Amino acid sequence: MGGTMPNVAFPAHLEADLVLRDGSTVRIRPTRRGDETRIENYLIGLSPETRRLRFLSPAIDVRDIARRAVDVDHANRLPKMDVAALEEMLLRVSALAEGHPEIVDMDCNPVMALPEGAVVVDARVRVEQPPPKPLGSRGG
Repeated sequence: MGGTMPNVAFPAHLEADLVLRDGSTVRIRPTRRGDETRIENYLIGLSPETRRLRFLSPAIDVRDIARRAVDVDHANRLPKMDVAALEEMLLRVSALAEGHPEIVDMDCNPVMALPEGAVVVDARVRVEQPPPKPLGSRGG
C-alpha cells in the first residue's frame, strides 16, 4: 500500500442507478477516500455479536478496516464489495416498504457495500396513515 497513487479520475462509468422491484431507485458507486469516516462510524455502531459474526472477532480495528475499504486508486485497486450482502439489504429494504403501506417515502443515502457487509448510512422515512379499507373488504 505504499508508494505514490496514480492520479486517476473517479470512474463515473462504474456508477449505476438500479431500479428495485417496488420501483424505487438506488445509486451504486465505488467507495471514495471521503467515505472513510462513514465506514468507521458504521463499524463502531455494530454490536459486539455482529462484529463477532462478520469479522470472527468482536475486537476489530475499525480505522484499519475503513482505511483499507477506501484504499483505491480507481486504476489498479478497486474496493472489494460484498455484493450478496448489498443485494440482501436492498431486498429487505424493498420488502419493508412493500409490506408497510404507511411508508410513503423512503430515502436511504448513502448505501455502502463494504468488503464485509452492506449498510444504509443514513435514512429518511416518511409515513402517513394508510387509506381505510373499503367496507366489506377482507384483510390480507
